Amino acid sequence: MKTVTLKIDDSIDEKFLWLLDHFSSNEIKIPEQSEYINDDDYLRSIDGMVQSISKIRGFRLV
Repeated sequence: MKTVTLKIDDSIDEKFLWLLDHFSSNEIKIPEQSEYINDDDYLRSIDGMVQSISKIRGFRLV
């Protein structure tokens, strides 16, 4: 399963959630806010990712 982070304008949030409700819980899961991890933390959680990015950029990331 893939994870996608979206920012949805308040003017369409009800319509968007209505659409999501038409999928089964096996197809789509809306994570609780506590399950959300920001992009930086996610990338840092992948083994070797920080070192790989550092090597490409030519310096050490903290």
